[in-house]
Amino acid sequence: MAGSRQVFQDASGEQVQPVQQGEDPALAPFLQTLDDHISAHPEQLQPLTTDLMAHLDNLAGAIHVDLDAPLETDGEEDEDCASL
Repeated sequence: MAGSRQVFQDASGEQVQPVQQGEDPALAPFLQTLDDHISAHPEQLQPLTTDLMAHLDNLAGAIHVDLDAPLETDGEEDEDCASL
């Protein structure tokens, strides 16, 4: 495990900090890109209408997601993937 005093270098030789558990290094750049696009093109935002919700429900089929259920932690297998 990387200690906090260790220094790492990427392929170009630049120093990088080790990623802390739970951090996603792609999340911040993705959110910044999304923010930049929304700021530059607010006219492309669409309201979430009942027709759009019906279309999304049709695309997702009978998938049920319990938003109140706890997330799985590392090391737990998803029952659907256990046979793979």
